[in-house]
Amino acid sequence: MEGNNETEGDSGSVTSEPGPEDMTTSSPCPSDGQDSIEELGVNCQSPVMENKCKESTSNGVEEQSQPLPCQLCEEDPTRIAVKTCTVCTVRYCEQCLALTHPPRPPFSEHKLINPRTSFKKTVMCPDHPTKPVEMYCVQDQTPVCLLCEKVGRHKQHNMAALEEVFSQRRAELQAGVDRLGARVAQEEEKVRGLEERQEQMMASADNVKTEIDKECESLMDVIRHRSSEMHCKLELTKQQDNMNLQKVIEHATDGVQKAQAALLYSLEVLKETDHVSLLLAEQSLKAKIEGTIETLDKNCDDNYDDNLTCSIDKLSIDLTQKKEELVTLDFGKHPDTPVIIDKQCSSTMEEARIKWKPVEGASEYEVSYSVGAIRTVSTLKECSYIVTNLTPGMKYRFEVTAKNKAGRSCPSAIEMATTPFKFMLPDTPVIIDKQCSSTMEEARINWKPVKGACEYNVSYSVGNIRTVSTLKECSYTVANLTPGTKYRFEVTAKNKAGRSASPSSIELTTTPFKFQLDPNTASKHLLISEENTHVRN
Repeated sequence: MEGNNETEGDSGSVTSEPGPEDMTTSSPCPSDGQDSIEELGVNCQSPVMENKCKESTSNGVEEQSQPLPCQLCEEDPTRIAVKTCTVCTVRYCEQCLALTHPPRPPFSEHKLINPRTSFKKTVMCPDHPTKPVEMYCVQDQTPVCLLCEKVGRHKQHNMAALEEVFSQRRAELQAGVDRLGARVAQEEEKVRGLEERQEQMMASADNVKTEIDKECESLMDVIRHRSSEMHCKLELTKQQDNMNLQKVIEHATDGVQKAQAALLYSLEVLKETDHVSLLLAEQSLKAKIEGTIETLDKNCDDNYDDNLTCSIDKLSIDLTQKKEELVTLDFGKHPDTPVIIDKQCSSTMEEARIKWKPVEGASEYEVSYSVGAIRTVSTLKECSYIVTNLTPGMKYRFEVTAKNKAGRSCPSAIEMATTPFKFMLPDTPVIIDKQCSSTMEEARINWKPVKGACEYNVSYSVGNIRTVSTLKECSYTVANLTPGTKYRFEVTAKNKAGRSASPSSIELTTTPFKFQLDPNTASKHLLISEENTHVRN
């Protein structure tokens, strides 16, 4: 994961970071085209900025205690380097430095630091390429530089320290890894259980074979004939069970191996100590963990369980009371698997109905349905089943098994989901412009009723001042407004599901205040002097 520091992507670019002695004397880059931190009014003495500066200083590369050779010299032995250029990323001795960096632009603008072998890599801000990433934008979920907090698309967003977000996200990832590890352990335990079940099946087959031999030895020729046939059936059953179990084991083992690979990858990611690298890999790692767990969950109950039924377990023999039936000696026949008729199965918001074809020789049917770890079982003689009081918007798995005196069939299964219970958001109100008006101090707006709306939010604003009212009517009148002022009115419909996607708006301007004189009577009521003008009664 260390190699990820060399890449460039949407989250930022990578550049070399100078040592601590250079970070204290460096000045803002004059070519990045952005306002400096000081010009934007950032308090460089604030605790946050002070901590950032301390952090940047502590993260620098330590000075080399041993002398380092010049990387440009061709002499033998090579001369000792005295400076490293952060732009060229090359160490120079005094002679080579004088040749390659004369005291004039652009070389005079290169930053020279004490010799070192390597540079710490840091991710640069995508919006301000010359500024390092030092904070985390909570709204946009991305690392940003200190300048982003004052200008650009992250301005006035909530910011958090990289260390804080790193710790939080690392803890979340660790929880996911722990869950994945627990699931892997469960799957490994299931594989071990399946292998033990396979051994038990083989042992059961051997036991049945021994019983058959012991009983048949006393039954002479007829028993020998029937014994040969039963051996054949037993062998076929054993092979089939063994093949079925082997398939399940292989499938489970494959799932465990893939989950282990995902777990190892996750553990490697968690070894990452670079804050930004881990944060950049967070989303993809979360998706990988959740996808692996979801795959394990999906394959869990569909393919195997701890009580996997084998046909060999249903075989038994006791000839004490069966000597008179030697001619028809055989294993009991189990009913066939029921066939569910998909086209006749349906579900509503709280009800589900399934139907299957009758099974020859079946005396009854066992129907079970489950959601999560909860399982409900019913026994009936009909070939249809209706269940009520289900939870809306849930997926249920139904299984049907045929039964008779010899035993039970393999289950037939179908999955159905109940209809979700939906609250629809109301539509955007339509303001009736012709019925909206304003006077010198009053405004009135009307809008069409919205289907499904319980109430309406009406707001009006002038400048930065905004007033909000809630009402059930489809009209709104506001008084005591300022004459000659433009107001913006917005109407939003609401119900239990929420509010309409967007408000409907209209702008109204109150009538200006006008002082008018009647030319016929003004001379009788106005008194004009050098000191004042007033109206006479």
